[in-house]
Amino acid sequence: MLAKLQYNEHFYKQALKGNTELVKQFHKLYGVDLNSFKNLAAAKWKIEERVLEKISKAWSNHYTQAMHAASAIQMATGNHFSGSLLAMLNQSKIASSFAGMQMSFNDIFMDQIDLATGASIANNGLADSTEKAGKALESSTYISDKYKQALESVNLQLEKQRAIKAKFPQHSKEYQNALKNEIKLLDQQKKLIQEQAKSLDSQIKSGKIMEVGRVVTSKSSSSTSVSSGGTSSQIWNFFKSKGFTDSVVAGIMGNLQLESGLNPNALNKSSGAFGIAQWLGGRKTGLSNYAASMGTSISDLNTQLNFLWKELKSTEKRTLNYLNSNQGASEASIAAAFDRLFERSEGTHIPQRQQFANQFLSQFRGTSGGTYSEASKEVPENMASVDSAKSQLLQLQQDAIAVEQQMQELFMDLVDAQLSSFDRIKNSYSDDLAKIDLIQRRETQGSKEWLIQQAEKEDIIDKQIEQEKKAVKFLKEQIKANKDLNAAQRSLLEDQLVDRYQELYSLEQNLLDEGISMAEQTIDTYKKAAEAQKNAAIKAIDEIINGINKEAEEADYKKKLENAQKSRQEILDEIAKLSIDDSFAAKKRIEELRKQFQEQEESIENMQDEKSRQDRIDSLNEQKENIESDYDNLINDERKFAQMRSDIINGNTKQIQKDLVKYYANIKANANVLGKALSNNLIDLINQANKYLNGKDYKPIKVAQAKNGGILPSWGSQGKAMIVHEEEMISNKHDTKNLLAAMGMSEKLVNALSNFKVPSILPNVAMPKLQSPPNVSNKTVGDTYFNVHIDNINGDSSLKYTMEKVAEAALKKSYENMVSGVKIIGGKM
Repeated sequence: MLAKLQYNEHFYKQALKGNTELVKQFHKLYGVDLNSFKNLAAAKWKIEERVLEKISKAWSNHYTQAMHAASAIQMATGNHFSGSLLAMLNQSKIASSFAGMQMSFNDIFMDQIDLATGASIANNGLADSTEKAGKALESSTYISDKYKQALESVNLQLEKQRAIKAKFPQHSKEYQNALKNEIKLLDQQKKLIQEQAKSLDSQIKSGKIMEVGRVVTSKSSSSTSVSSGGTSSQIWNFFKSKGFTDSVVAGIMGNLQLESGLNPNALNKSSGAFGIAQWLGGRKTGLSNYAASMGTSISDLNTQLNFLWKELKSTEKRTLNYLNSNQGASEASIAAAFDRLFERSEGTHIPQRQQFANQFLSQFRGTSGGTYSEASKEVPENMASVDSAKSQLLQLQQDAIAVEQQMQELFMDLVDAQLSSFDRIKNSYSDDLAKIDLIQRRETQGSKEWLIQQAEKEDIIDKQIEQEKKAVKFLKEQIKANKDLNAAQRSLLEDQLVDRYQELYSLEQNLLDEGISMAEQTIDTYKKAAEAQKNAAIKAIDEIINGINKEAEEADYKKKLENAQKSRQEILDEIAKLSIDDSFAAKKRIEELRKQFQEQEESIENMQDEKSRQDRIDSLNEQKENIESDYDNLINDERKFAQMRSDIINGNTKQIQKDLVKYYANIKANANVLGKALSNNLIDLINQANKYLNGKDYKPIKVAQAKNGGILPSWGSQGKAMIVHEEEMISNKHDTKNLLAAMGMSEKLVNALSNFKVPSILPNVAMPKLQSPPNVSNKTVGDTYFNVHIDNINGDSSLKYTMEKVAEAALKKSYENMVSGVKIIGGKM
């Protein structure tokens, strides 16, 4: 008994140890912990599921390798297709012919798969389940989706053309050619979609939907996966394969539907967002890099789905955690949460996202991304396939419309690109016009260089007009003949045509203005030349007239002077005759004649003085006219000022600064003539010019006045300007000192002069009697001598000096009177 118990203990220990090892092996091979299950059935189902997963992965690897081999064969045989429908179908035939090789390879491949992945495990239930899975797989086959492959190829070509567009500017030929190629490819894409929709519509009408991809036919199990032909079905299957519930998948798809309409080619023109999830910025760049690493197109649906899943497992882990934790939530809750966590929109379209989610849930509820058991099949296979095909047909129709819209936009882009080429050429002339304006501002208007630049300017404006005319012509042709444009686009081009006409008229107006300006300048020059010729002729005539008048005036003066001198001589002759007569009548007559002679002498002197004064006035007027002419010539010397302008611009200002210094000195010297205000204004202007030219700064002139009298303060030997008034006396420093000293002796001088009398120097001098007329030549006349002597002048030295000067002045005046009297009687002094 004891021995039996010991044996049983040993047996149970060995069994326990074996069972423990078995649990560890299952956990190691399948990642299933049997200790966590309440019953054997649940554990058995989980292990079966893991085995099937391993088989599916093995099949997927096999299929991928087989397709790569098929692609390699196609490349080797040179069957490169351009995207046309015929080429796509040829590729499909190659894939179908390759299916036989695949089937034979499947048998060998499946024999090599260790269904249990651990042959030492002896479990009848596990063996039964793997045998069932093996039978199901043995009846699988692959039907290629010719439309999907063709569309992916077209999408790849589209990406290439878009990459070319991104490298070149809009106006370039390369950009325009890429646009044209993109339009052709989109047209092929549209035809493929329409052909696919037509084929699918025929299948729906017949009630028999042709499945594509891996099609499973088995007595024990039928495929319950959604047909992979439609975009929505493909997206549903993808997320179901990740273990999500129907509501979670529907919530995700509701967001993708609103973002892009499930269109992997969807592009937001304003923001640049792209793809089914409308990736933007760094996330869009991440999608592009991921597609490049996988060797696929950025617009490939599978690529976008795998990238989305990659984001959920990395940068968008928070979203994935929420989805895993809320598998039982409603599709509406999932849609709102996915928008908040993953899409991160403004939240204004959450109701629409939820509505789409509800539609997808109603459409696909009960289907999954993989194979499921007989117990879970609720909808008959044929009905589900038809419903799915209808949904796919609607999606294809939407895709066709979207492609048509893209083509319409590209048609308009092509027109804009051509217009931009015209604008680029036209705008390239703006730099030339700016350069010409700068050169003309440096030159004198009308100079040789200025005229050369003006001709160049008009030629450039004419070239701009030519480009604008080409743009107008092109727009008119597009509006009339381009059948690819719709009514809205034609209307937009008509508006652009109006703007183009306005721009054309503006350019033509500019050219006309330039021509008018040159015509007016030429006419003005013509007028100035005529005016100068007129002035020259008038001035010549005026000079002749003035010469005639001057000659007449000179002759008249000479005649008057001659007559006056003749009259004076006649008086002298008569006086000479009467001088020998001692009668009272003769003496009386001589007295009358002397008065006449004196009057005549005064008249002659006045005439000569007037002539001398008029000659001086004429001379000054001539100087005045010469000064006015010189300054007028200076002010109107456009060449001089043009050169001055050029010198200032080029920094050659030494001579200008010297001229300003001279002007300053002249203004300062003539401040009493110009006035204080005008002088200071001119000084300010000179200072402004000198500051700009880095010259010296001059101080404003403060003009002194003597209106109120007084003595000026001391400021050195330098003189200053002064304003004088009528009847003011101005003296220098020395005279002022003497004047002040003389004023101190004023009382003494007045008293001395009151008692001082100057005797008559010639009190009773009788006129000598001449024996012969004084005009008789070679006649000696007797001389008369007068001696004047002042014995003494009393007073101090200052007074004595003053009185001597007074006496000297009196004697001088008396002498002058004597000379005049002697001349009257024909004598000499």
